Amino acid sequence: MFFKLFQHAWLSVRRSSIWTQSVIQNIILGFFGLYLLLNLLALGFIGGKLIEDFFPDQNPILVVSQYMIYYILTDIVMRFMIQKFPSLNLQHYMVQNIKKSSLAHYLNIRSLFSFFNLAPFFFIVPFYFMTAQSHIGLIWIIIMGLIVFVNHFIGYWIDKSLGKNIWLAGGILGAIMGLLYLDWKAFFKLSDFTQDFFFSMFQSPITVIVLLVILAGLYFMCHQILRKNAYLDEGIKEEKKYSSSEFAFFNAFGPKLGRLMQLEAKLIWRNKRPKAYFMMSIMFLFYPLLFLGNGLIDSTGMLIFIGLILTGSLSLNHGQLLLSWNSEHFDFILAQNIKLKDYLTAKYTLLALSNFVFYFLSIPYLFVYPKVFYVATAMVFFNTGFTIFSYMFLAFANSKRIEINKGGMFSFEGFGAAHYLIILPIMIIPTLIYLAFKFMGQPTLGIVMIGVVGLIGILLKNYLLDRATKLMLKSKYSINSNFKQ
Repeated sequence: MFFKLFQHAWLSVRRSSIWTQSVIQNIILGFFGLYLLLNLLALGFIGGKLIEDFFPDQNPILVVSQYMIYYILTDIVMRFMIQKFPSLNLQHYMVQNIKKSSLAHYLNIRSLFSFFNLAPFFFIVPFYFMTAQSHIGLIWIIIMGLIVFVNHFIGYWIDKSLGKNIWLAGGILGAIMGLLYLDWKAFFKLSDFTQDFFFSMFQSPITVIVLLVILAGLYFMCHQILRKNAYLDEGIKEEKKYSSSEFAFFNAFGPKLGRLMQLEAKLIWRNKRPKAYFMMSIMFLFYPLLFLGNGLIDSTGMLIFIGLILTGSLSLNHGQLLLSWNSEHFDFILAQNIKLKDYLTAKYTLLALSNFVFYFLSIPYLFVYPKVFYVATAMVFFNTGFTIFSYMFLAFANSKRIEINKGGMFSFEGFGAAHYLIILPIMIIPTLIYLAFKFMGQPTLGIVMIGVVGLIGILLKNYLLDRATKLMLKSKYSINSNFKQ
């Protein structure tokens, strides 16, 4: 039975149109994955030398034990945010003579075949034979391997259970990242408390038994969640009721524009992937804290980058798939009595409004590190007058169908090579404007001119929206055709 299910999964991947539609994207991701594996392999071979240079006369296993808490917590966060856990089209199997328990076991086992589970061994194995072997037995590799799989099922459990409650999941992940930040800034050195614990754990055979029990428990918990939710009508049973008055404040923008903005906001709030992007945008508000006290933040180039994501996080995240969010019902939109200019204006206004909301939320940085706020003032205008329109014009030629209730913050569905390339002018143009004025001895004026460029875009809003509407009129049928694939 398992062989048949794996065979079906392989045929589904091989026959999927995504391999022909996103060849360049797959090549880029493939090279990136290979690059990461080679870096981990190299780190495994030279890890002992690095420890010897930075921590002279210390046991390398003790050093690894000190930073194990960083690895475990970061790995869990990254798995929840990035790792794509397997799913199954239940309609094809629930009418067959296949037990739900077997389908749950299949998904659990299939989830183990992940890049996130393979990559750590490119470091663990060479590091053991090159460095750790002279200090500890083979039990170290076994324990490290079990920790990798325990982390995997913790991430899987969070995704399948807490993932349904975005606030609870966000709270747990926020607490983990808060601990990492406090440790990193030496406010609360968690690693000092855990170093001896992990060092003792690596030397005890009982650890293997304990980890196997934990692994079995996590496997059973994930199995139970998958089995209990294996119903064709699961989405209907858990359908939520929403108030028709949600986001009523958008009515201030008028009956047409306000209604369309209201629908876009509801799309973000009620669906998994856009809501995950929204949560990630909120998290970016704390991004500058990582650089406070670090000389890197004194670089104007870094300040421009921080200002870009601090004020434009939702524009950058949601704007990447500006039309694709409506791919599942785009033909319905075309069939309605909705002017395309109103449709595009609503999207633009919502993202522009978000830029200024995030800008005002960044005001506390004025008292912590004023330079961040000053640059953010220029970048909020640049994001509103340039970044949003860049993604809008990109959408007419590079929109693909996505499933908005599947995938997480780092899902690549709907992305093409152009989505990766468009970020270059968005980042390079403000940097070049600043450098041009810096070479003339006017660095402050360079920051001001970045804002002026954005202000020009805002003043030309109606003209740019008219141009965008004409382009969409020409390409709306091809866009709708792409959404059907």
